[in-house]
Amino acid sequence: RDNSGPMAIQPPEDGGKRNLTFTYANGTQLIHGGQDSITFHGSEGILKAGRNQLESSIPNLVDRDLPSSDISLGDATDHMRNWIDAIHSRKDPICTAEIGHRSATICHLATIGYLLNRPLNWDPESETFSNDPEANKLLLRKYRAPWNLPQLTAG
Repeated sequence: RDNSGPMAIQPPEDGGKRNLTFTYANGTQLIHGGQDSITFHGSEGILKAGRNQLESSIPNLVDRDLPSSDISLGDATDHMRNWIDAIHSRKDPICTAEIGHRSATICHLATIGYLLNRPLNWDPESETFSNDPEANKLLLRKYRAPWNLPQLTAG
């Protein structure tokens, strides 16, 4: 989903700051589970990932070698080195600007979901909330003078 985003955001039932659920167009759910982890609920099982953590409800999934036909990110142990190498080679880094943007967007959507504490519908194409002017107002902030980006509007 590197070039897309969730379609729905569901806050936790208890109004807390954990377990906000993002649902993607294909039905995959991503649950914000805590400090350093995310949980993906898919049709075949659950995958939990975080810094120095990778767990799955599917036996041996995290130990399997991926088929060569699967998408591979390559070695992602040193993002700064990868970025410098990309500059020299003029190739894309492992995380492109679009991937970085979409990754940061998820964080902003989580903040808005927790803040408003109600279900939200997100359009990843237009990058706006459907029929929710209050949520759309939270997508931008006023810039300090003399900075201005008049082409950016939300809602």
